[in-house]
Amino acid sequence: MPKINGSVAWMECKPWKEFEAGDHVLFIGEIQELHSEYLKALTFIKGKWGLLNNL
Repeated sequence: MPKINGSVAWMECKPWKEFEAGDHVLFIGEIQELHSEYLKALTFIKGKWGLLNNL
């Protein structure tokens, strides 16, 4: 999977919905996996703060 060089964290998603928005298409994905270059990346998921390695 491609990722941006220097990214602190990234997600693997599966397609959930897509919407036409003018001359663009907006894709919404469902997160399947979270990854981080660091062991303790701060995240906000499901209404609470946590560390990526503790989710």
